[in-house]
Amino acid sequence: MIDVPLIDLTAGDDDVATAIDDALHRVGFMAVTGHGIDPALVAAMFDATDEFFALPVAEKMLAAPTDASNARGYSYLGSTAQANAHDEDTEPDLAETFNAGLDEVPDTPYYREAAAFFPPNLWPARPERLRTVWARYLAAMQALSGRILSSMATALDLPADHFTPLIDRPMASITVNRYPALDHEPAPNQFRGGAHTDYGTITLLATDGVPGLQLRDDRDHHGEWVHVQPVPGAFHVNTGDMLSYWSGGHWKSTWHRVVTPPGPPPYPRRTSIAYFHSPNADALIEPLPGRSPGSGADIEPVLAGQYLHDKIARYHAARASTPPPARA
Repeated sequence: MIDVPLIDLTAGDDDVATAIDDALHRVGFMAVTGHGIDPALVAAMFDATDEFFALPVAEKMLAAPTDASNARGYSYLGSTAQANAHDEDTEPDLAETFNAGLDEVPDTPYYREAAAFFPPNLWPARPERLRTVWARYLAAMQALSGRILSSMATALDLPADHFTPLIDRPMASITVNRYPALDHEPAPNQFRGGAHTDYGTITLLATDGVPGLQLRDDRDHHGEWVHVQPVPGAFHVNTGDMLSYWSGGHWKSTWHRVVTPPGPPPYPRRTSIAYFHSPNADALIEPLPGRSPGSGADIEPVLAGQYLHDKIARYHAARASTPPPARA
């Protein structure tokens, strides 16, 4: 196990900023407490999504997109292989997912021009409460992201509100990952979630406490995969590619994956809720004031929307080819 730095967001502003800078420079991951998110809201998200994933596959498929390039809705077991988008040839991932984003998209020029990043959600008929709970959770995660990014601005010696005009209309969504229980070892070169980095600014991850998240530890250049110890009541937060580029490569966008817990089978099911935060589509991604491009930040300036589009297109082009189940 690796001890991801634990940061209490209620500590003094300077202490939080210093701790964030150290965590993201060394590890690219941290766990945050003092976040102010109601535990009942987190529990409601787990309960509602548990009820959805317990439905028959044919019924869940009614909430699956008919266009494979659409990330919204239900993604069936074996439909993706995340590492394939990073030039690794792996077996399909042992996961099923449900994704949704902003539910009532404003009819303004910005949202019309960036419509590709705010597609309609595909809600299942059951459970009825899923849509309402999801909206509350999405709003809470967006507010928490703003709070964390304010501390991150301070950590980069910028005004606390530096990111505000760059993230007030974020390209954000939530993916709930359900990794079914297994009574056997996975096939060779098969994972619950293949190796990848996240594309945006930060990811806020809540888990049910079952281990399985691994980080690639590149500090000694050996690239060893190490387990992350879940922290009850905390959110795991990691740097995405765009935030790493903004920092001039000072903060790592760390490779991570999901595997079965340590030890022999049987392996319990695992559920995680990932809020993926990206900047506004028209935000410019280049090293911020006072930051020069360093290792891992050697990209040409690009709009956040274009960067995300290119990454998502590559991801969908490399999707696994497991045939879809029948719809009800």
